[in-house]
Amino acid sequence: MRGRLAAFFALGSASVLLASTALLYVNLDRQLTAAVDEGLRSRADDIEADIAAGSVQIRREEPFAQILGADGTVISSSPTIGSGRRLLTDEELARALRDPVWLKRPGSAGDARLLAEPVDTGGRTVVLVVGTHLEAVERARQRLAVALVVAAPLLAGTLAGGGWFLTGAALRPVGQMAEEAEAISLAEPGRRLPQPPGDDEIAHLGRTLNAMLD
Repeated sequence: MRGRLAAFFALGSASVLLASTALLYVNLDRQLTAAVDEGLRSRADDIEADIAAGSVQIRREEPFAQILGADGTVISSSPTIGSGRRLLTDEELARALRDPVWLKRPGSAGDARLLAEPVDTGGRTVVLVVGTHLEAVERARQRLAVALVVAAPLLAGTLAGGGWFLTGAALRPVGQMAEEAEAISLAEPGRRLPQPPGDDEIAHLGRTLNAMLD
């Protein structure tokens, strides 16, 4: 019984831990993505303020941004992107001319997340693109996954061990009563089973057996 109860306890704990770790990973992943998007939005707002002031240029300190004309011409770009390289395809550019678009772009240096949106310069509409590389986010995801994979089995094993000892402590009075019952004989008619304290099922069993012996 002790083994079955401990196994059941371990299985239940593992199921709860599996669901909890999955929810934790998904939630933290969403928070990381939201933080990245918030940073992109803030940078886009700063560049839009420059455009509204009449400067349709990307500041040199801006790490990853580009301004495209409606025909796809590169108007201004961060030095790190490279001369003449366009960040959007024709289809993406057409979508970004209508509404803001969130994109994920794979690359040799890792994935990047982009925000492309239309900006009115007064006489024409251009598309502003800001992006960021996701290496730090991917590393955080990997560290989180490793931590969960290592911690979850350890915690499940700890809980199972705790269940084993707790079950043993709960069933110890039953074992003592069984040993005492084996020792009772007709030669000792007044001998009785040890009475467990409390008012639970095991204590009730002890009182019942002693009443039967009476």
